[in-house]
Amino acid sequence: MTTAPTPSLSRRTLMPTEEKILDCYRWRPGTCFRCARTGVDTARIGRVRPQAGGEHEVRACRKCVLALEADRRSAAERRGEIYEPGQLGKSDA
Repeated sequence: MTTAPTPSLSRRTLMPTEEKILDCYRWRPGTCFRCARTGVDTARIGRVRPQAGGEHEVRACRKCVLALEADRRSAAERRGEIYEPGQLGKSDA
């Protein structure tokens, strides 16, 4: 008697949930650089250093973080690389 092959997990089932992606970031009220919503939970995803000096945080809301992470995931898949959530704003992202 032969046994049925074990079904392989699809790439979709291996992807982190939205909640796990969002848990990778620290949240505080702010303004999203991408959709311009204000007073919403935002995460720091980068920094800019204007020529005039100083440093400013680039922050994104939950919805935009998920969209940016989806872009990162797609890019990693195209390059054949492993996608790791929570890397927005890091030098290798």
